[in-house]
Amino acid sequence: MGNADYPDLNIVGPNGEIYGYVGSYLKSSSAQTINNLPSASSGTYSGHGSKIESFIFHDPKPGKWSIIIDYTANGPTADMTLNSNYSLNLPGTTPPTVQPPESLIIQKGPNAGHRMELELTDARTEALGIDGLDLSSREGADKAIALLDAASGKVSSERSKFGAYMNVLEHVQNNTGAYKESLTAAESRVRDTDIAKMSITLSRNQLILQAAQSVTSQANQMSQGILELLK
Repeated sequence: MGNADYPDLNIVGPNGEIYGYVGSYLKSSSAQTINNLPSASSGTYSGHGSKIESFIFHDPKPGKWSIIIDYTANGPTADMTLNSNYSLNLPGTTPPTVQPPESLIIQKGPNAGHRMELELTDARTEALGIDGLDLSSREGADKAIALLDAASGKVSSERSKFGAYMNVLEHVQNNTGAYKESLTAAESRVRDTDIAKMSITLSRNQLILQAAQSVTSQANQMSQGILELLK
């Protein structure tokens, strides 16, 4: 899990328990495994009292896991090597900056290549340059006003851009609705045509059947007349 050169390394689980020498679960200079931990099915700890401490947790539960390094400001430094399948928080340090995507590609039509790329904007205070405003002095307040004016102008510009995106998407939605209505009407006409065709076929077959029955009846009558003549 990690190594520390003399400082004490401890892991804090989602339930607040501390794994390591200062904790109540794993505290030994030799490796040991304890099952049924509150934040994992089991945990193996080794290395206290030496230059390397290591933690291995099996089936860790989701939640906030933290790292605590116990050493004085003037004491030895700690070199961390992390290998984890859950996120870890190191208190006292700045978390890594998450870069948002620069664009978003959406499918706007039924065919391949009918795509639209939306240019996204990072509107966080850090990106706008207004996250560290200093209002403790007149000069700082003047600078803050200038920064806020620039940020407001950028936000207004981006709002106009996204308004144009909305107009395009609404147009696409209207076209899609019209296409759906046309497709539904065409299907209805096809179904109506099939019904008319089958009705004509049924009428024709009925006429043929009636004609055949009439011919058969007339033939039977002729046969009866000839038999009467022969008697």
